[in-house]
Amino acid sequence: MSKIILSADRTCDIGPELQEKYSVNLISYSITLNDKKYMDSVDIFPDDLYEAFHKDGTLPKTSAINPQEYIEYFKKFTDEGYEVIHITLSSAITSSYQSCVLAAAELPGVYVIDSRNVSSAIALLVAEAGERIAKGLPAEQIVEEVSALRTKSHCSFVLETLEFMKAGGRCSGVAALAAGMLGLKVCIEVDNETGELHAAKKYRGNMDRVLAQYVSEQF
Repeated sequence: MSKIILSADRTCDIGPELQEKYSVNLISYSITLNDKKYMDSVDIFPDDLYEAFHKDGTLPKTSAINPQEYIEYFKKFTDEGYEVIHITLSSAITSSYQSCVLAAAELPGVYVIDSRNVSSAIALLVAEAGERIAKGLPAEQIVEEVSALRTKSHCSFVLETLEFMKAGGRCSGVAALAAGMLGLKVCIEVDNETGELHAAKKYRGNMDRVLAQYVSEQF
């Protein structure tokens, strides 16, 4: 039976309990804040980013993982005779997937799955891969089966404010102001066929009411 390492981009947000349960190895994206480089969830965390923004409006910059970084990361596993199944952030959002594919071509036994999704929707796929590894299935079969589950893994969320969208240049100040005045809450949804994010629906009202309606509609 092959020895298989389960791996993912840290953006899968799998959480420590499931990470330990499935022995998931994670590779971080780099984040630049105030001209200093950090590694996501290693030496900088979400609260640090919010603090910097609220303090002086500073926004972080993220960098895609390049092929050499993936090669160095995978090589420590392949040198020990392991196969690697790696699940990436959606290729529609980052060039990291293409970098990962290039890296995999340089090493033996590295399989790459484009999640076509973000955050906990990726974590669902990681968990499915972990269950199959535990059953002793071969890597190629796991990749085929988990890839087929991508259209069943859904991700969406509701923004309470457009403040950060405006700051990042993803919506105009006028749109953010209007949304605030009208009490609009925007639902962002991932198209798990393409991996692209889009505004799915606008809700109106306080967040408790909006979330109740949103959850009901999602189910």
